[in-house]
Parts: sequence; structure tokens; C-alpha cells
Amino acid sequence: MDRSEYIRQNVEQFHNNTAASRYQQPGVTDQSAKLSNAGFNKLMDSRGISQEARSDLKNSFSSNSRMEVRHAHAGERFVTTHGIESSSGVFVAKESLGNTPADRINNGALPYTNNAEFETTVELGRDQNLIIGEIAPQSKFSMMDPEQQPREGGAIQVVTDGGYQNGAVINRDAKFPAVIEQTEEKSESKDSAVQQEDMQMEKGKAPMENRSDFEESFLDAEQDVISTQDMDAGAMSDANTDGIGNE
Repeated sequence: MDRSEYIRQNVEQFHNNTAASRYQQPGVTDQSAKLSNAGFNKLMDSRGISQEARSDLKNSFSSNSRMEVRHAHAGERFVTTHGIESSSGVFVAKESLGNTPADRINNGALPYTNNAEFETTVELGRDQNLIIGEIAPQSKFSMMDPEQQPREGGAIQVVTDGGYQNGAVINRDAKFPAVIEQTEEKSESKDSAVQQEDMQMEKGKAPMENRSDFEESFLDAEQDVISTQDMDAGAMSDANTDGIGNE
């Protein structure tokens, strides 16, 4: 093979891989790509997310790093952080946010309604596009917290396509994981919550949820608009164009 033919084939392969990444064809579809403003809005449109909610979502990501999008597959595992009640499953992380509740609250800049006593391993219930990026500081949540705990962010958050509510995320843990040190009264409360969760799982229902107002805005939209791989595909076509800027 002469050098010109070798170069031609390399260029052709590069273009094929680029197209595969953007349009979810076989190829490098699992690689994260910079999420453009157009791509972000297409994802939000396909999921029925309001302008206010998508603005809040942008602001939850740090301005010091870019948002990325990745096509993920059913069965991939993530971690949710929550109190006695389960989280919504809309916001997850690839790994633990910290060793203690205070660390997790700070690193994840969690809403004041989330005391971060528990971490649960969940998995994706179906193929979907995930939004990934560094968490921004959330001083407003600290101001709303009676204990005024810091919420500096810095961890990496992953936004799923609807959480538990539409099957984007599945909780296969029969029980909560190890409990942070607690009083006997809290232990009794936890045992009661676990029993209720077990009953809900036996009936095929999602676990109890403790949602922030921010999460509610996403879940309300998902009641009427169930995103599919085809609906999200258009957003991926813009993944490598101008970035979102996180303004």
C-alpha cells in the first residue's frame, strides 16, 4: 500500500468515527464529548424540561469546567447519596462523594433536604444519554441549611434521563448500605423506612423519595415526556460544536 492510500484510509476512518460519535452509530459512541449549547437544548427539549429548570441545571455545573455528554448503556452502575428516603435518581455519581455525610454534602453541594447519611449503588435501566460535569458551589443551599454546612462542590455529577420515575435508573439493593453512626431513635426510623422500601420493591414500585425543588422540576416534566434514544440522537450531532460555556 502506498503512502497516499494509507493516508486516505486513515482520514476516512477518522470521519467515520466522528460521525459514529455524533449520531450513535457503531463506533466510539461511548466516549464523552463536549456538550454544546445547541446539543444541551435539544436534550432538554426532548425531555420536556422548562427554561427555568434547564437554567438551574446549567448553574449546577461549575463554570471552571465544561459539560459533557455520553451515550451510556443499561446496566452501568452509579452511586446515589440520600437520607432515610431515597433520592430521585436524576442526579447520580460514578463514585462516592465522600467518607462522611458532611464530606458528601460539601463535595456534592447537596440540597439542605439531603442529609447524605446513605449511599446506594444503582444501575441504568436502559440506554440513555448522560450529562456529566463538575458540581458548582451552592451557597444558597448552605443559607437554607439550619446548620449552615458548606457546599463547595467539586465532585463530578451525572444527570440521568429521568431517574427512577421512568425507569432510567433501577435500584437493585434490597437494603440501604451501611448506616452512618446514629442514635437508637434514628435506627428505629431507618428500620421502618427499610421495611416500607422492601414492600414497595415487592410491589414493583420505586423507593420512597426525598426530592428537592430542583429535582421536582425534572420529574414533573418526565411524567408526560419519556425520552427515547431516537429523540436524544439529534442532540449528539451537536456534541462536538461550540461549548455551552456554563454561563
